[in-house]
Amino acid sequence: MDKLRGLVPVIACLLVFGGCKKTESWIGSTVKIATEEATDITYNSAVLHGRLLSKGLVIEGDGPHRSYIFEVCDNDRFEDSLEYFYLYATSDDGESFSVDVGEYLAGDGNKGLAMGAEYYYRAHVLLNGVKYKAYGEVRKFRTEVLPLEVSTGATDLGLGVNWGGCNLGAASPEDAGAYYAWAEVEPKENYDTDTYRWKLYGKDADNPYSNKEGWNLSPSEDAARFLLGDQWRTPTKAEWKDLMDNCEWIRTQRNGVYGFLVRSKKEGLEDRCIFLPAAGQKQHDTVEGMNSWGGYLSSTHGINSNCSIFIIYQALLSPLQDTGPVELGYSVRPVQIKAE
Repeated sequence: MDKLRGLVPVIACLLVFGGCKKTESWIGSTVKIATEEATDITYNSAVLHGRLLSKGLVIEGDGPHRSYIFEVCDNDRFEDSLEYFYLYATSDDGESFSVDVGEYLAGDGNKGLAMGAEYYYRAHVLLNGVKYKAYGEVRKFRTEVLPLEVSTGATDLGLGVNWGGCNLGAASPEDAGAYYAWAEVEPKENYDTDTYRWKLYGKDADNPYSNKEGWNLSPSEDAARFLLGDQWRTPTKAEWKDLMDNCEWIRTQRNGVYGFLVRSKKEGLEDRCIFLPAAGQKQHDTVEGMNSWGGYLSSTHGINSNCSIFIIYQALLSPLQDTGPVELGYSVRPVQIKAE
């Protein structure tokens, strides 16, 4: 009887693949793989390696589907992760396999590794689709840190204006600072339509910008100019886009605060950078999204009762331009007008 039981999986495989050639049939319990040490680690990438250690039972017929995979995340439990990446690797010999994380993620949408961050990873193999699978042990690596000095004052990144090193009302580059509604020059406790300077909706609505898409704040309505003087102001939508297009955006954290290191791409200025923290936004009396994402105000009005805002997400590789309600509280990163 014991011998008969041992033949059952063999007979089943022969029934399925009997009329085929050159098939490998896998028994899940015998499939073993190893997660190997990461190599070529940089500030935003690493090459991960794995190896198939055993193959199990081999039967003639068509070859089964194999997928070589790495799972990468920011904790060793592979759950409840702010960052989780599922990467398909390649193999030249059917046993060893690898993937360049930075190169892979660059072609897989708005994703990427953060600088100076610790990541956990494990090799994973699927055989015959998802019928048989195996995991290697969990390993970890830490991305490198670029030797860049973060500016705290007005910084010439080679763009049309100089960018401030801190948010308005902040004491350091990683400090969130104060929050401002569009066209209001002072922070407040509560941000909603009832506390906004103009009535936005209904028959008594009096927002003078409501039908003026693309208009910029007047000097008297600009919080940065009000607090810092005539040489400073809130950046326009076009100036935010200039920063987005002509700088390298490096996901990182500074003193435990997530955000972006924004580094000039201009020749001779590559060592200049500022830090933008993911400071969330304020609605009513609550800051939402702190250390996960952040909304930055522009001086440019959008459609209806919206303004143009600039959004960074801790889990995405690059920022986005969008619109948001004028009455909410956003961070302000001031810009300085360049001397003629």
